[in-house]
Amino acid sequence: MLRALEIFILQFLEWFYSLSPAVGLGTLGVAGVAGIVAQLLITGNSTFGKTLVPGFLGVFFLAAESAHFGRPDWVIACMQQAQEYLQTPGEHPLKPIPVIEPLVTFLIAPPNTRSVFEESLFVIIVSYLLLVARHSWIGIVVGDISPGSMLKEKHRRPSRSKSNELGSGDLATTQQIANWTKSTGKPGETFLYVNELRGSEGTAFAQSKLVFPIEERNRHILVVAKTGSGKTTKFIHPI
Repeated sequence: MLRALEIFILQFLEWFYSLSPAVGLGTLGVAGVAGIVAQLLITGNSTFGKTLVPGFLGVFFLAAESAHFGRPDWVIACMQQAQEYLQTPGEHPLKPIPVIEPLVTFLIAPPNTRSVFEESLFVIIVSYLLLVARHSWIGIVVGDISPGSMLKEKHRRPSRSKSNELGSGDLATTQQIANWTKSTGKPGETFLYVNELRGSEGTAFAQSKLVFPIEERNRHILVVAKTGSGKTTKFIHPI
């Protein structure tokens, strides 16, 4: 079945490239330009999301049309050679697969003509279909395995703040607190003037200021302190 599909695709390409280049210009050329235009629209408009699929398809169709316009005879010869290769038994035929060889022969090709690449492709396709079926029946799958997820940009979690020493709930040392009081020299910093800045070693600074770089803004903040100590009025509101 897989071998028949491969030969059908090669025969279709051989027939298509035997047509006039004007036919390819009206099909592949138009599709390529449409893909490029769609990619430009998606890139300039965030409401469409972020994907590179139209751009890749547009470049692919334009490259295929350039071959149709420039060297159709060479493409046809390559298609014919590929068909001959698929239909000719190899010098080192593969061994039959025990038990499931009749099924593999039906789905791919006989062992004396099929290749390792076809067997590998068959295993990948079957494994993917089994995962999709398992997800449909049970609802359990490892991540998003759809083809679209491999091409679109994923929404990654923000990187953890380098100054988040309190993430474990431990009190910061004086040295760690001192790092929060140093300016990076970049514009857009926010300063919070504080008194009695304490850590695991007692009072680190009687009077100082906390420095929040611009890249540290708009993040979630975990504030741990006693009730009534000023977490909201003395820390969150000033920020």
